[in-house]
Amino acid sequence: MFMLHSSDLKVGEKIKRIINQLIINQKFETHLINLFWLTREKME
Repeated sequence: MFMLHSSDLKVGEKIKRIINQLIINQKFETHLINLFWLTREKME
């Protein structure tokens, strides 16, 4: 039976949190880019 140490679990949680943060940032960036293009199209 493979046992996880508490430190391994903490590392796993950190990695999960970092990945979630990256995904959120990615969505936010694309949202900003979309807004930017929409406003640019309206300006022209």
